[in-house]
Amino acid sequence: MFCKWHMRDRKELLQQVRTFEFEKAECLKESDREFVQEQIEHWFGEVAQFEHYVRTAVAERVEEMLNEQGPVPYHVVTVGSLSHILVSSTIIINAVQDGIPNLVNICIAFASICFFTDAIAMRLITDLAGTTFGDAPAGGHSLLSRLSGPLATAMIFSVCLAVPLALITPAAPQWLAVLLVVIELVVTCMLYFPRRVVRGMFPSTPREANVPAVA
Repeated sequence: MFCKWHMRDRKELLQQVRTFEFEKAECLKESDREFVQEQIEHWFGEVAQFEHYVRTAVAERVEEMLNEQGPVPYHVVTVGSLSHILVSSTIIINAVQDGIPNLVNICIAFASICFFTDAIAMRLITDLAGTTFGDAPAGGHSLLSRLSGPLATAMIFSVCLAVPLALITPAAPQWLAVLLVVIELVVTCMLYFPRRVVRGMFPSTPREANVPAVA
């Protein structure tokens, strides 16, 4: 439910910027509106030009920022994974003290869960929440619509966690563990830092902001 609300708020924010109208903006005092309008006319010439600028250039920038940070920023996901980080640290320390074999795979598996798997699962869940999946039907709420979201969330987390945990088995080779963590690293970067990845692959000059010149 929280993911649904969060994704709906993001869409509403972008929609409000794209349909911005100065007359509908709320001010604490009417004198504030007059002062702001004077400044807008000084910088943009007229209110209509300012509204066009907000609906185009500002809306484009807001959309880029929302897409860049994703539904939930990576550092927030990492903080949310603190419980996994603490549990994983305890397991790894005990494994080292007990001399458990396959220690490298254990370290890679739990590091993958803490820093990549949780992030990938959270992004999949929020992207799914941004669709109509799990929405109540037109006729009203139903048990299936209420359970579909939680069931899908549990399934996504279960599948994402099962993959790295399979590396703990003695039969799993180390090269497979390394390959998996590299793949998850790439996927995480593509999901949470797409512009940085593209800039690293295709460096280019920064685009100038589309700000109207002062008369």
